[in-house]
Amino acid sequence: MERGQVQHPLLDELLQWCHTFQLQGLVPDPASGKKGGNLSFRVGSGFITTPSGKPLDQLTREDLVRVTELDEASFRVHAVGRLPPTSEAFLHSYVYRERTETNAIFHGECALITENAHALGIPETERWQDYGTPALAYEVLKVLHKHPGTNCLVMKKHGELYLGKTMLEVGNTALAILAKARGL
Repeated sequence: MERGQVQHPLLDELLQWCHTFQLQGLVPDPASGKKGGNLSFRVGSGFITTPSGKPLDQLTREDLVRVTELDEASFRVHAVGRLPPTSEAFLHSYVYRERTETNAIFHGECALITENAHALGIPETERWQDYGTPALAYEVLKVLHKHPGTNCLVMKKHGELYLGKTMLEVGNTALAILAKARGL
């Protein structure tokens, strides 16, 4: 990991969505002792993402990380920032590679949505896989192949993945699904 400050005109928008996800309950409340969720947007051949292990509503510009390269053979992430990138960096990378039209990925962990995927009409991975693993990324890719137009999927017993062309589109999709779940 290369130490350094990430610069990009969309950092503030990403931070706003981080705060919104936390405020709306799309990720676990830090007071519960649980951590979760990560957000990113594409930049060239890499992406800017949230770091590992810090509540989304506590993030600042200085905490964001730019993933520049992933070495699949050694399972190493090359990044710039002062904190390590999300443990789901490979998942984000695989989705960006598979879905070239996708420029933003938000990963929520809202039990209300995850537990009601079927009732909400959201496709779900067939199997549970450990977070941060290639196995989880491959399960997600299977769903994306089976449902090519989907902009949301549930990772079994883990959380949701929202994707789209812009952060605004992805965030609004998440909020709309949350509203629908609250109405069940």
